[in-house]
Amino acid sequence: MPPIRPLMSFTQGPVPLDALPPPIAADAAYLERAQQQLQASYQYTGLSDVQIAQQKNAEALLVAGYGQRAHAALVQLNAQLKNGTKPYAVRRGDNLWIISGRPEVYGNPWLWPLIWQNNLQVIPDPNRLPPGQTLKIRPNPTIQDVVNAVNYAREQIKSSDTRIGEVREQPAP
Repeated sequence: MPPIRPLMSFTQGPVPLDALPPPIAADAAYLERAQQQLQASYQYTGLSDVQIAQQKNAEALLVAGYGQRAHAALVQLNAQLKNGTKPYAVRRGDNLWIISGRPEVYGNPWLWPLIWQNNLQVIPDPNRLPPGQTLKIRPNPTIQDVVNAVNYAREQIKSSDTRIGEVREQPAP
């Protein structure tokens, strides 16, 4: 397998580090900032292959001493991870549990609070979703967002009278 070479920019093809001009003195001032941005990028989940390549490229630039380039690449990546959304059209029979469990969304039904949180303005009641409504899905929640969502979903299950798979007999009249 050929070695992964860092990209000079994410819109151009791979460029080996030795093709870049040597790091400049200003790069040293950016190294710590770039390291902080790199650590922040590690907190996001669900990265695509392209986003992982961008992250690895920035790591290589950082290790090679190109602080300014690494910082710029990581700021761009973190903004994309933080603010990125994709649309989801509600289908008949959908609820937040079903939607979040779909592989193209989160693949985990316990993450339904992430969808609700990101769509509070259009979903006042998480138990009612009209078919055809378009929701915004954040494809890259942070690790802490995921933990909070699962904890919230579990609390909601504990406080609910209904249990999944539970059948109750009605008293005879």
